Amino acid sequence: RVDGLRIATGLSEADLSSSTTQWESLRKGERVVEVRGSGLATGTSSGRRPSPEDDNLAASIVLLTNQGRTLEFGSKLGSSQGAAFSFKAKIGEEIEQLKFANKTCTGVNASPVVVNWTPEQVKAVRN
Repeated sequence: RVDGLRIATGLSEADLSSSTTQWESLRKGERVVEVRGSGLATGTSSGRRPSPEDDNLAASIVLLTNQGRTLEFGSKLGSSQGAAFSFKAKIGEEIEQLKFANKTCTGVNASPVVVNWTPEQVKAVRN
């Protein structure tokens, strides 16, 4: 979970807050511009015991920001890696929401970057 980025999980804020989720905060002015990773490999045995990975949205997720930072979440074990996914925002947009289904990221919602400049900053750019 990343503050400033919504993930479509169907979980409430209370559910997320009570979880053992790793939290990362985006820095001021930082935006997610690319998401990539791997879906969770599906088990081959229907009679296997439940695993902590059963609740995962994907095996691994890597978020790249406009400030060049890389935030990595999930497993690095090859055995848990399923099909790769990759989504990139268009120039002038940021990724605001990740969509998950069937243990992988199936898409993102992106929106235009909103700039909140003071009149002085606008004047400096125009000159």
